[in-house]
Amino acid sequence: MDQLRQTDPHPPLFYLLFRLWNRLGTDLTTVRGFSIFWGTLTVLATALLGIRVGGRTVGLSAGFLVAGSALAIQTSVEARMYSLLSFLVVAAAIFFIEAVRHPSSTLRWGGYALFIALAAYVDYFAWLVVAGHAAYVVLAERGSQAVRLGFLLAVLAAVAAFVPWLPVTAEQLATGHFATTWKGAMPVHAPLNMVALTGFGGYLIGLGGYLFPPSRNSVWQVILISPFLALMWLGTLRRKGDRQPEGVLLVCTWIVPVLVLVGASIASGTHYAIPRYTGFLVPFFSLLVARGLLRLRPRRFQHTGMIGVGLLVLLNLGILGASVADPRYQIFDWRGAASHVESRWQDGDALVFYPAGGRMAFGYHFRRPVTNAVMLFTPWNPDIDRERWASTLPPVPALLRSAPRVWVILTMPVARPAVEALLAGLGREYRPVEERSFQQVWVILFSKRRE
Repeated sequence: MDQLRQTDPHPPLFYLLFRLWNRLGTDLTTVRGFSIFWGTLTVLATALLGIRVGGRTVGLSAGFLVAGSALAIQTSVEARMYSLLSFLVVAAAIFFIEAVRHPSSTLRWGGYALFIALAAYVDYFAWLVVAGHAAYVVLAERGSQAVRLGFLLAVLAAVAAFVPWLPVTAEQLATGHFATTWKGAMPVHAPLNMVALTGFGGYLIGLGGYLFPPSRNSVWQVILISPFLALMWLGTLRRKGDRQPEGVLLVCTWIVPVLVLVGASIASGTHYAIPRYTGFLVPFFSLLVARGLLRLRPRRFQHTGMIGVGLLVLLNLGILGASVADPRYQIFDWRGAASHVESRWQDGDALVFYPAGGRMAFGYHFRRPVTNAVMLFTPWNPDIDRERWASTLPPVPALLRSAPRVWVILTMPVARPAVEALLAGLGREYRPVEERSFQQVWVILFSKRRE
């Protein structure tokens, strides 16, 4: 836990659960299965939420949209917290809508508080969903004192549950964890790419993808996302049979987090509004689109909405296939790096990973037993100079226990002064033999200098 506090800008729950899951195995399929598991539960939870906010057809349609979403699929095959966060915020939304309908129910408000607290322990972005729910209460439930009081008490309970982690959050803020994670100013096209990536996977006519930025700006990109914005607007409108303004709830849950991220990016000059980081909002976007599509269907042809859902899923899957095949998507070639090292591995070789997170990704593909490995953690201050970082660098050559050869594995994000200090420290006892690049993964082989 101390290592996590010092090296990662996220709360701990995902890592704790992931560590338990890894007892099943550490091969790539099992590791990715953790996110796939939560992604599957998110599809089911979205369908359940959809039934509550629009009926059975809306629920099934939204479930299909999430299951076929290019963005949701990509977040569900990464060994990261995105799919778990999605499930928890959708589960919280289910309890929220039930609590709004039964504001005197302590059990429903308690369930909402529980899932919000769990989501917050997975990712700080969970609080953005609370902001969306707060906007809904102000806009649609301001006349209900019971709802306002129940919501306030539930949020306070979630905050109270999060209090033990607040000192760590303060430490992360003070030491610049977040500024290092999201670097630079927000591009003006970020909001547009959020809609595109969430709606159909982006990529078309120069739009950005999951792992790469847009290649150009064009008015056609705005035209392309316009139908999705129109469907969301239709999904916001109140339908016959709506018990509450459910469309307002859905749009608040999606748009408030987006506006907060965009506003924070503009105000701070730090790029928080990275399009793929809004993947946890895909279920709410899909529910709005499903409601909008089903609102369009004519009376004589009741299946028009479902046909639209099917076509949208096919569009997502087609764009997913095209973007994954794009060379720009092929970054972090851990398989190639591991294969290269494994093919030239000799008994007694050692490994150095900088930053330390590369150890896990490399290990999925490198199956040889390793008894001599050193992991170095990224300094959170991006402005640290070489001399200062070198003064805090552990004696890497000594840690390598006189290994005859050392493989240094570098990946992003790394600070150039830190890399220079590391290589200079190794250079006193080792000489560089070769260097290879594997798409944002660099492998450098060092050999022991002769006496």
